[in-house]
Amino acid sequence: VLVKHSSRTPKCSFHFSDHFRKAGAPDGLVQSILANHSQIASLIENASIAYVSFTGSVEGGRQIQQSASKRFIDVGLELGGKDPAYVSSNADVEKAAIGIVDGSMYNAGQSCCAVERVYVHSSHYERFLELCEREIKKYVLGDPDNAKTTMGP
Repeated sequence: VLVKHSSRTPKCSFHFSDHFRKAGAPDGLVQSILANHSQIASLIENASIAYVSFTGSVEGGRQIQQSASKRFIDVGLELGGKDPAYVSSNADVEKAAIGIVDGSMYNAGQSCCAVERVYVHSSHYERFLELCEREIKKYVLGDPDNAKTTMGP
């Protein structure tokens, strides 16, 4: 298994493969790689690759599919979700804001279920924005190796 994370979060894949090794998986079973788009295309076109699973953008999915179609191998694509949240007229707006901010920032927003858009009833709109701003200001963007950082790349 070759694991290639986003170039913005390459350390994730190294932790992933390291934990497999620590759990007793055979050496080399799960390997992390750093590669650009053309290198990935070459890998997919290599006869030793039998399946590609990709989570990311629609454009990235098109590129993956194009490379895989040259060999007719199976591909699993999870592309460009737009996971919505809704704050209704009878919602606890403070709880909603806290949960929605956490839901959108969880895993730096790269979780497959991260909230990407929010519909708010007009009666809560202004208060919801204020509460979200308060929550977002609590995040400390920075180096994930720094203990004070609450949100990495």
